[in-house]
Amino acid sequence: MRQAEQCWREGVDPIEYAKEHKELARAFETFEKDADAIYPGWRAKLGS
Repeated sequence: MRQAEQCWREGVDPIEYAKEHKELARAFETFEKDADAIYPGWRAKLGS
C-alpha cells in the first residue's frame, strides 16, 4: 500500500507506476475485479 500512496502523492498514473513497482502490479492482479472496474485495459498496459 505504500507504493499506492507514493504514486498518489506524486500524481502518477498507477498503471505506469506499477510497471516499475512490482508490489503495486501484484495489487492489480490480487484485486483484479476492482482493477477492471477502475482501470479498464490494465492487463494489456501492464503486459499481463
